Amino acid sequence: MKQYSIKVPVYLTEAHVVENDQMFSGSFPEMIETIKSALDNFTPITVSTRNKSKKVVIDNVEYFDYDVENHPVLLLQISAYNTNINDGYCEIDQKVLLGSTGKIGSDTNYVLMYPKIDGIHPDSKSCYFLMLVFEDPTKDSGDVQRLAKILAKNCLHQPVRNVKPDVLLQEIRSLGTIPQLEIHFSGISFDDDCDHELRQYLLSSSVKRQKEEKYTNVPTDKLDYIYNLDSQEESGYKRRVLSCIFGKKQFKFTKDLRSTLEDAEQFTEEFAEKVFNMTTNVSEEEMRSGCLADKNFVLNKLLEVLSNYLNSYVD
Repeated sequence: MKQYSIKVPVYLTEAHVVENDQMFSGSFPEMIETIKSALDNFTPITVSTRNKSKKVVIDNVEYFDYDVENHPVLLLQISAYNTNINDGYCEIDQKVLLGSTGKIGSDTNYVLMYPKIDGIHPDSKSCYFLMLVFEDPTKDSGDVQRLAKILAKNCLHQPVRNVKPDVLLQEIRSLGTIPQLEIHFSGISFDDDCDHELRQYLLSSSVKRQKEEKYTNVPTDKLDYIYNLDSQEESGYKRRVLSCIFGKKQFKFTKDLRSTLEDAEQFTEEFAEKVFNMTTNVSEEEMRSGCLADKNFVLNKLLEVLSNYLNSYVD
């Protein structure tokens, strides 16, 4: 029977340092309660897609308490839709134009929140969450990850950990040769370059550029050269994503070239993150049965990944 691989990226949220004499003790139940309290006050979140009219709206989130070997976890079920699609359409018996108010969405986007506490000092502790994202293969790649990050930042106040690039670079250097290194460039520019006879009718003109480079077995002594290589501006690209991949562990460095609204002065934004790309499997028969929308089935798959993660990595 055919098997499908399902990606389950595991993110670490920003750590909160708690002093042992504070009223908030930083226990697992208290951490779960902070998430539930935020969700009890949830209001819809709307995010615009960069350089596009399409909007993403998270309109509802349900949560479900579970206990895993006396450790509380919280399963989140996110309902979200895309809107302002304009020229898109859907079709069942007949074609229906979506326009600016039509919606295409899903009520079954799942994320598991697993609280963790590290004792970094006798008088304090570091509290954070493992956030496991169930990348349903029936959805576009990265869609559920994006929803999870938006929710974590804008509602849960638990943004994905943004690690200082120097810290990750140092960790990569200690790992030796980089088995897989990828660089993705992207950018969009606007101009009025068109046929002279049609110029008076021109509404807009844009050029979208993408480039992908893949390398293997790259010595880490080349890492600084690659990281500091600044060809974005000269080449017309606005974003560069550098990924160093060691099996299931991925280090990502993103550099955005931005401009201020006032004087168009250019500046660079950089951030880095470490992602653990875990996987689980589902059979073709299970997919056809609709089990990917069943929260209990998804929970069992996420707990399987969680167990593998906890047995394989130290944060």
